This record gives sequence, structure tokens and C-alpha cells, in this order.
Amino acid sequence: MSQATENKGDYTYALHFSIDTLQFYTLYFLDCIKEICHMPTVLIEVRREYTPQQENAILEAVHSALREAFKLPEWDKDVRLVAHLPHRLMCRPDIEKPEYFTHISIDCFTGRSLDAKRNLYKAIVKNLEPLGIPNNQVKILLRESSRENWGIRGGQAACDIDIGFTVEV
Repeated sequence: MSQATENKGDYTYALHFSIDTLQFYTLYFLDCIKEICHMPTVLIEVRREYTPQQENAILEAVHSALREAFKLPEWDKDVRLVAHLPHRLMCRPDIEKPEYFTHISIDCFTGRSLDAKRNLYKAIVKNLEPLGIPNNQVKILLRESSRENWGIRGGQAACDIDIGFTVEV
């Protein structure tokens, strides 16, 4: 256990903490963030293994494109990456570098404009290209559903609460 003491006038403030306490508050904070994070949800599927640093770069490239095109807050993150063995994620056999085939599924609320969607597709491809993923190897599927079809923040229908950002961009 550590202790830090600071004098403030006539008062002495002591801060006591332990690794267990720090872990508890970290998990509590993460649970709070999970309760407010809600849209969109993304699944990135690839046909090869990447290093953890490369995986993080791919995740951030897609999330950054979503923030840019859909005007999302930085904290709204729900992006997953799954690396398949090549025989478990088939793609066109005639494409060059099939090992870089990247399938991105995005589920979101209905309401984004066609321009916002076009900007998203372009931004994702642009952000992935510096990571060595050719633009013709990226397939993006955007599925929209109305807010009443989403249960968030403790099982509430998304249409019944303030989600904290506008969908109509």
C-alpha cells in the first residue's frame, strides 16, 4: 500500500491506494464507458495475421474514418478485428494479394446521408492504404437499423434516450 500526504492549510489530505483499488476503479471506469458507448459497431475481418501494432493501426484507421465521416465523438468506440485463416474467409480467387482481403461490417443507426456514407467508404480505404492494404482489397458493408432496434445503456431502446450526438450528418 502507498500513501501520499499533502498539507492544505490546517487540513492534511492523505491519499491511500493499492493496486487492488486502482484496478477496481479502472474496471469501474471501463464499465461506465461501455454504458455510454453505443454506435456504430464495427467488425473488421482479415485473412492473415498481423502484429498487435498493425492490428491497432487497422482498428484506429477504421475508427478514425468513422469519426471523420459520421462526426462521432472520440470516446464512441466499438471496433473489433478478427483474423481468419485464409481458408475460412474466402474471396475472389482472381484478385492480386488475396491475403490482404479485408471485410468491414458496420452496423449503425439509420439517418446518415449518402454523402456521409461515400465519405466513410473513401476515408476507410484511404486510411488503410498506408498500412499496406490495397484499396481494391477492402469490402465495406454498411447496415442501418432504426433506433428502436438497439438496446443500449442498461437495456433501454436507443429511441428513448439522448444518445449524445446527431445521426443526421
